[in-house]
Amino acid sequence: MADIFISYANEDRKVAAQMAGLLESVGWHVWWDRRIPAGRTWRSVLEEALKDMRCMIVLWSQESVDSAWVAEEAEEARKLGKMLVPVLIQRVEPPIGFRAIQAADLVNWDGTIDDPAARTFIADLKSLINAPLDSTDKQSRVFESREIESRSSIFQWLRTHWLQAALTGIAIFLLLSGSNTGSIRGGRSLRFLRPECKKT
Repeated sequence: MADIFISYANEDRKVAAQMAGLLESVGWHVWWDRRIPAGRTWRSVLEEALKDMRCMIVLWSQESVDSAWVAEEAEEARKLGKMLVPVLIQRVEPPIGFRAIQAADLVNWDGTIDDPAARTFIADLKSLINAPLDSTDKQSRVFESREIESRSSIFQWLRTHWLQAALTGIAIFLLLSGSNTGSIRGGRSLRFLRPECKKT
């Protein structure tokens, strides 16, 4: 699952790559490369990425404000209730419907993390979607996930084999009970007695 989806016009691919590098260097997982894996369709890949993301960054430029694809991606993010973060990479006005959201100003961004505008943008982004997980948190989540999977597999087995588990438990209990009380008074074994028939 991607933390951030970058929507951009093809003409702005270089800036999108720089933005992806910036965000990934901080620790977020970013979806931006529009190559389609073999055997998949563009529509299915796009829909999956849009549903899985936590936040969409839209790079607004002369090309992207006229791009039907960018407008459609941004509109879909809004319909899905995802967080939308506009970023100006050129002095443009976003399309109608996207102007009410305050845009980050990266028009003069030099492409590095040391740029003051980039630092401000990262700080704002962290406050919006929380800081990315560090390696320790990721590792602990992996362990928690494995533990949950292990527990669920045990419960699933018990649900389908409850009778077998119950009989096994009873057998173990009887064996342990027999070994603990196997001898009484002078070493005689404890035996089950059956009633004798009276002779008439």
